[in-house]
Amino acid sequence: MAPSRARPVEEAQAKLLANPLRIRILHALVGREQTAAQVADALRESRGNVHYHIQKLHQAGLLTLSRTEASGGILERYYRAETAHFRLSNSDGSGAGFRTARVRTWISRTPGEIASLMEALTALLGTWEAAPSTDPERARTWVVDLAMTPQPDDQESESENRDGGV
Repeated sequence: MAPSRARPVEEAQAKLLANPLRIRILHALVGREQTAAQVADALRESRGNVHYHIQKLHQAGLLTLSRTEASGGILERYYRAETAHFRLSNSDGSGAGFRTARVRTWISRTPGEIASLMEALTALLGTWEAAPSTDPERARTWVVDLAMTPQPDDQESESENRDGGV
């Protein structure tokens, strides 16, 4: 499956995406439909917790209900996500002509993997820095700020960060 483009979201939707479990749920549902129970089992999370977060994502329009199916007297709901990558849209909802572009996600990786990711992103930025603009007359200077911060509940990663690690 080809990588998906970042979908524009409104501020209220972006606030829902501040929860790492919701991002993991979206990743589990990109390109496939599953029930809340199937997602919970795959993520090794409680079914009730995953069901709650799926409902919030669905109500916000970040998940679609793709089908329902009766199974043993229970109505199973299958959900699907079109993407797990988002950007904050403009007040007009267009997402174009932005003053600030932001893509945010949550990933679980070791400090070494994060260092490798930062190297790869830095190399990618280097190619963009070296290449001329396709429209120099309209080009503006942009500040690109890459930051990777461990979740506050990840004490080990926080201490590594303070000590000069990743």
